[in-house]
Amino acid sequence: MVLVPHQEYPMVCTGVSPGACPLLPLSLHYINLNSNTSWFTDTGLERPCPDVVQVKQIDSSSLLVLFNKCVYTLGLEGELKSQSGFSEDMESVVCVGESLVAVWSHGWQRRRLHFPELLQEVTDHNKTFCLLPSDRLVLLQTRKPDQHLVNLYLLEEAEHLILRP
Repeated sequence: MVLVPHQEYPMVCTGVSPGACPLLPLSLHYINLNSNTSWFTDTGLERPCPDVVQVKQIDSSSLLVLFNKCVYTLGLEGELKSQSGFSEDMESVVCVGESLVAVWSHGWQRRRLHFPELLQEVTDHNKTFCLLPSDRLVLLQTRKPDQHLVNLYLLEEAEHLILRP
């Protein structure tokens, strides 16, 4: 759900597809609950979404979108604010303070939020990593493949994120 200033109801993002130009790299598909005529904003001609897509509102005018090995910071209408590409297939992404944490199955990266500068990276092929869904807390789970026990980490704003086995 996307909260739009000066609108009574939130808009519901139902999908993301490649955009038409570099300034609008992604097309966001919404259900507009504030409209009396048509709730749907897409035309049905859009290309299908890839397997991994995540859309999260980070403030009143910005969205964080994970799409095709890239993390985009977009305005509510899809206008590009920043973009950061990854070599791994990221499974989830979250903002922690002024940084971005992106997680894939065997590691994670921390970058500056609006700049592609890499601040920290952890890769461990002996563990699986997963961000757990939560509205307020950022929880990272690690697990060794041969064990049923997991480690949970609460990520907070910090200069360096330190995970211990």
